[in-house]
Amino acid sequence: MNFVTISDFDKIPYNLPPKDVQNTDFESWMDIEEEKVLRCLLGHLFYDELIANALYLPEEKWSRLVDGAYYVYSGIDYKWIGLNKMLKPYLYVMRTKQTLDHHTSTGIELAQVETALKISFRQRAADAWNVFVNAYGIEKNQRESLYGFIQANLTDYTNFKYPLCGAPCYPKQMNSYGL
Repeated sequence: MNFVTISDFDKIPYNLPPKDVQNTDFESWMDIEEEKVLRCLLGHLFYDELIANALYLPEEKWSRLVDGAYYVYSGIDYKWIGLNKMLKPYLYVMRTKQTLDHHTSTGIELAQVETALKISFRQRAADAWNVFVNAYGIEKNQRESLYGFIQANLTDYTNFKYPLCGAPCYPKQMNSYGL
């Protein structure tokens, strides 16, 4: 199941080159990458429950999780942006990192631009990555995040497990140097 679609990558700031998006393996790559990151961030049980129910059951709790919704934390209203808007910057960073160079019979090559100035991708990657991390809820931030939304609705999402800080999949902020 794709929460993000090909058409999500035709607008700035997460636009990808048309030749990359129209590539026949792009959609299957998105399926694999989405499942990998969501299993890591949500836990296997919760991911399986989400996929089984979000597709086939029109329950409000699943549509609120997928599409986004308002929730209350410490008496203040916040908005969870939904899985699409959380995953889009993640997929943008991962795809761009994976396609900056390509493998050939002579080794790994980086395209050389002759009539334009090539700029670093690092700042865009850091900005997009940090949007993803904040939307997820770094360090159990409950404001404007998936973590906050689930904590506010914990009785609906009992199988959710927040990854331990320092776990391989635990997302952390990134600076423009990729650190």
